[in-house]
Amino acid sequence: MPPLMCDVSATQKAVFLVTIPIAFGRFKLSHNAYSLLARHVGMSMDAVSHWAIAVIDRTLAPSYFYELMSDDLALNALMRNQFRFEEITSEYITSWTSCYYIGETTQSHEQILQLGHHHLTLHPRYKLLDDNCQDMVEVLVKHLCDGKVISQAKLREELSLASPKIALDLMMAKFRSRMDTFDDHEDSEKVKNENAEVNEDVNIINSLWQKIHR
Repeated sequence: MPPLMCDVSATQKAVFLVTIPIAFGRFKLSHNAYSLLARHVGMSMDAVSHWAIAVIDRTLAPSYFYELMSDDLALNALMRNQFRFEEITSEYITSWTSCYYIGETTQSHEQILQLGHHHLTLHPRYKLLDDNCQDMVEVLVKHLCDGKVISQAKLREELSLASPKIALDLMMAKFRSRMDTFDDHEDSEKVKNENAEVNEDVNIINSLWQKIHR
């Protein structure tokens, strides 16, 4: 990664995937997902994070983060997407649970806003399984970083390339989306025993959790 040093002549900006605790977002973990994690991993809801993109400007210009939220305060019944951006502050940085360097971009803040609002036009409703914060981050990264892709489908293969903490955050995003497909009234233990992918995800999360807290 090129150094994050102030350079008024710099033309490239650093792009990071950052994860933010659930307490800083508006996401709700399903009963099934929480039940499985509490029983088999010992995790709390505070360990679950959602994704945002941080673009760091090496000049004296402001740096911004971009995220997709569900506006469930005013529009709970509709679950409309809300594209949000703000200038990065020290307080915001301290809220991150992980920060993962993705690549470089020459796109301006205005161009990134256009990409975000275009994504919002195509995906107006928020869904945990798709049209969510992870989905928008993947789309932005692809446009900002010359087609680079963050594939949730390949997370298992990529776990060895990331620290256990970053890997845990990424797996949690994938697991949360998967569990949203099940009825919240289903028995969580039955879901785990009868679904091989859920069982495998829980085992991977458990392994990562133990590495971090041993």
